[in-house]
Amino acid sequence: MEQISSLFKKIRDKIFLTELPKEVLKNIIKEKTGVFVENKDIDIKNKTAFIKSDPIPKSEIFVNKAEILSSFSERFGEGKITDIR
Repeated sequence: MEQISSLFKKIRDKIFLTELPKEVLKNIIKEKTGVFVENKDIDIKNKTAFIKSDPIPKSEIFVNKAEILSSFSERFGEGKITDIR
């Protein structure tokens, strides 16, 4: 029974620690810039979000970077993402 509990904890942690921040960031980017980014195009490492996108949409994201990071901190908490590249 403990193995099942451990498995569910791993799944929950994976969703909370990786997928939820991506989903929140994706929604904020769409809200602030109108640019649609898929979860698979967002990678979060060492408090930095790496966005895979074409140059024009990526430029729009960078222009609004401060506003995006501020909104993310308000919704998800300080320190999870501190930079976007």
